Amino acid sequence: MIAINTPNAPEAIGPYVQGVNLGNMVITSGQLPINPETKAMPEDVAEQATFPARSCVEVARLPLDAKVEIEVIASQ
Repeated sequence: MIAINTPNAPEAIGPYVQGVNLGNMVITSGQLPINPETKAMPEDVAEQATFPARSCVEVARLPLDAKVEIEVIASQ
């Protein structure tokens, strides 16, 4: 297992890694729609959600009051 850490994605908020590489599978942590360069988040939910496939979990509140958090599982 190799932890994924890239400056091209927002830093994790809390004790998380951005993702893990398991060889033939990559699993990411939920990603908030934060621009890694500006550290800003769009206000509009449509702007926050740009991936076509995603899982959604109902919560009372996401960190930083985000409207969307996106996670990924990929397999080769």
